[in-house]
Amino acid sequence: MSRYLSLLSHPRFLWAIYAPFESSLARQVMTAPLESSPSHFESSPSPFESSLRKQEPRNRLTRPVTTQHFNATMKHGYVYILASKPNGTLYTGVTSDLMKRVLEHKRRLTSGFTSKYGVDRLVYFEHYEDISDAIVRERRIKKWKRAWKIGLIENTNQDWRDLYEEPR
Repeated sequence: MSRYLSLLSHPRFLWAIYAPFESSLARQVMTAPLESSPSHFESSPSPFESSLRKQEPRNRLTRPVTTQHFNATMKHGYVYILASKPNGTLYTGVTSDLMKRVLEHKRRLTSGFTSKYGVDRLVYFEHYEDISDAIVRERRIKKWKRAWKIGLIENTNQDWRDLYEEPR
């Protein structure tokens, strides 16, 4: 049991919890051999900790994550559904700035699906504290059948009214 508890406090275990999306570094860390002695954790830095000091972060996704860093850099996000009209064409998206993104759709500043089909009415949205959770939710919703998406919208917005308010 003590071996199990000492493993839970090991930096490699914490890394697996806080940064599963850190693919290349996580693979490198998780494949490194784990020391068998619990005293190793207190006495000297692990190969994982020393490798973090040597590597310069390339971008936000490969940067080593500590608990403080993880909480400080977490960005909130929104999943949203736009419609052209009630029961019309639907578009599901994700953003960190909902007001700005919906305004871009309304003014047709982005060329693509929403501009081509006139999809500009915000009919549903969800807020997430972490944008990665919002991205996961968006991907799930995009795989849904159309009837499920309509049901999701009608549970909160039966009249399909536009939930976006123009900034004054």
